[in-house]
Amino acid sequence: MPDRYGADVLNTDWRAPKRGRAVEIEAERGLVVEEVTTDWCGEIVAVERDLDTVTLEDRRGRRRTFPLGPGFLLEGVPVI
Repeated sequence: MPDRYGADVLNTDWRAPKRGRAVEIEAERGLVVEEVTTDWCGEIVAVERDLDTVTLEDRRGRRRTFPLGPGFLLEGVPVI
């Protein structure tokens, strides 16, 4: 008799985020990332380690500065 309810529902990690856990990467110039809260997407043009900031430049040449840390996506995957 086949199982009516499928696989064990408690077997998976239901607490895991849908996009996966954040991966730690090095912020390098030329890397294209997206800032999650503002949906700003751009290339990393400057990293200020002493101020803990990263400057992104979009395709139109506009620049914005964001704090380093969680809150960025790299090809849809969360990164720190």
